[in-house]
Amino acid sequence: MVLRKVRWMTACLLALVAIGAAPSRSNADVQILVQELDASGNVLASQSTPFSGSGVTPTFNGVFFTGFGSVTTNSGSPSSVASLVPAFNGQLTSAFDVTQGHMLRLTVTDNNFKPNGPAGSLKVEVAGTTGFATGSESVVEETRIFDPATNTTIALYPMLASPDGTKVTDTVPVSGLTMPYAIQQTLTISFNGEIPANATFGSTGGASLTSNAVPAPGGLVLALIGLPLLGARRALRRWGAAATATAA
Repeated sequence: MVLRKVRWMTACLLALVAIGAAPSRSNADVQILVQELDASGNVLASQSTPFSGSGVTPTFNGVFFTGFGSVTTNSGSPSSVASLVPAFNGQLTSAFDVTQGHMLRLTVTDNNFKPNGPAGSLKVEVAGTTGFATGSESVVEETRIFDPATNTTIALYPMLASPDGTKVTDTVPVSGLTMPYAIQQTLTISFNGEIPANATFGSTGGASLTSNAVPAPGGLVLALIGLPLLGARRALRRWGAAATATAA
């Protein structure tokens, strides 16, 4: 009875230590940055919003663009597939002039993904609005995987482009994942041709990273299999010895 209580108290202490040592999720794990740019890439207006998970920004009111950014992420839940989906839904203002080359840039970062192993595969995708009759929306996406502790880049997909809004996807291998790791996607939106005044538009990105658990070494697997068999053999020997003594 005393031994049982000691074991229970020990288990409770270990659980408390584990909870205290577990990293807490910061309110700034997820960031959405919306920026309005001129043709040279200079920032004309900017808005940064922190989140603790998925969310939608307040309305962005720039000179040439208005609307809101959003992010859907599963970094707060255990999953073998990390998912980050940025999006922007907006409208061109009356001051927008397609000939001036104004752009909108959406950058979404999540610092709290936890891998199953150090390597895996990264699927990226991007899409925009395709409903313009004689014009088009172009979306260029950059995806960066990095160590949030050191800001060291682990993997970079520098340019996935949708020149007319149609969906584009690709998949690449990834290695060297840290615990935790961060996913950052940047969407740069621009327009070409004849675009109606005050037109509405949308764009979405997407990063899905599947990390692979490291399999146990073959020798360890055999050893783990052999332990129960060894225990069973010893039990049979003791049973046989007891049976012989009884018969004698």
